[in-house]
Amino acid sequence: MSKSILISLIGKETIHNYRAYKEFAPDVLVHVYSEESKTSEAILANLVQPYTQLIPVKVDANNFYGILETLEAKVTIAPSDYVTINLTGGTKMMALASYAFANALKVNHSVRKCYIDLDQNIRWFEEENQFDTFTEQLTLDELIALSGQKLYKNQQYDSIYPLCGQALSEIEPLIYSKNWKKFLENVVTPCVKEYDKRKGKEPILKIAQRLQSNGAFNFFDVFWEDSTFKVLKDGTPFLALDLSVGNVSWLIFFGGYFELMVAKAYAQHYPSKDIYLSVIFPALSNQKQEKNEVDVLINDGGKLLFIECKSGRVSSANINTIKVRKETYGGLIGQSVLVTRFPLNKNVTHDQFIIEKCKELDVSYTTLEKIKNENSFS
Repeated sequence: MSKSILISLIGKETIHNYRAYKEFAPDVLVHVYSEESKTSEAILANLVQPYTQLIPVKVDANNFYGILETLEAKVTIAPSDYVTINLTGGTKMMALASYAFANALKVNHSVRKCYIDLDQNIRWFEEENQFDTFTEQLTLDELIALSGQKLYKNQQYDSIYPLCGQALSEIEPLIYSKNWKKFLENVVTPCVKEYDKRKGKEPILKIAQRLQSNGAFNFFDVFWEDSTFKVLKDGTPFLALDLSVGNVSWLIFFGGYFELMVAKAYAQHYPSKDIYLSVIFPALSNQKQEKNEVDVLINDGGKLLFIECKSGRVSSANINTIKVRKETYGGLIGQSVLVTRFPLNKNVTHDQFIIEKCKELDVSYTTLEKIKNENSFS
């Protein structure tokens, strides 16, 4: 009986290996890897081994004849088998040896050879101008697993928006107003500073109630009434949000309102089921310890978009952080994005520095309004 066999070269990046595996769904998968890529191979093996016969082939990454001999010794292919070789990963010598191995096979069907380009197209060798696009998409859990990481927790846009959407609609008209700026300065910032000072040991809404009773909010009064979070400014209603305690804390005091507005804007361009907020990755040494947070994370099928949402001042550290997160969890084809509430001003020295920093570190920069007004994303 004929079998479909996929021979895949393993390097540091693994997304193209796994995408090809999902797309071609082979009966037998051959991993050609070296000492330098054994960690990557182990990650891939954990994902595919329960479902597919896997043949791991370890080679000397830079020994052409050694690689060729190892393949000939360990990979048995019948004349009736259908063979595809994904040459994207590994070293150049691994690719050359695998190419020679493929050309020497005595099979009834031509051996197809491909590589995956940075735009995630399948390019076929010896088939002029021939390429395919992927039909199988990767899940968020698969993409994160391919980076060797795990998710600690996250909020899916489809789950959080029904709970907070009505409150957000009351906040949205206010965020560019002077009164909203005063609210942030006089209420939110003092509460967050006190929360940080106490190292998170006191719930932020208890802090808000305590500061309110001390008259610390100047023009504002903050209180609960009939299960509604209410804010008065100079005695006049300013906000009335029907939310749980947890969602008030996140939406108002921890910047969730802007993250949710950004996610809502991106939902015009991406399936809402693939948008996540407040994504937290654990530390590798202790999976219970929180490590890194990403404001908004979008699964674009074959790559991850890491989005930093800044409603106020942007620092150089913010740019460095989002860059590192992308490199750690998204690999070469992941994308870092900075989204601000107000446009950065090229005529202001600090803003110009941030713009140049984004260019230097390959971080895309945009504003909330630009996302809303985009007709489509490529």
